[in-house]
Amino acid sequence: MFAYTLWDDVYRRAIRQECEVDQVDSDAFGDLRHYRNAILHNKGVLKKDTKALTVFGKGDAIEPTIDELRDIFKQLVLGLNDVGLRYYGENPGFEWGRRLNS
Repeated sequence: MFAYTLWDDVYRRAIRQECEVDQVDSDAFGDLRHYRNAILHNKGVLKKDTKALTVFGKGDAIEPTIDELRDIFKQLVLGLNDVGLRYYGENPGFEWGRRLNS
């Protein structure tokens, strides 16, 4: 849930300012918001369709295993690459399992 809070409160604002756009969207982080809302407000049941995060679908109870959490994080990393392409015109090349400086 903290990942979504950082996205919404810090990074969206920074990208809006840097790229001089009015709105910054991400399918992956939008889906993370749906997951968050399901956990906090819907007894863990996902009420919305998702676009980028495919671990859970509409109607599923969000009770992730370790492997499912890993898959969610992998998909969020791909979402960061999509943000780079969409707003900065380049893929930052993030990959799950690869150190940033290697």
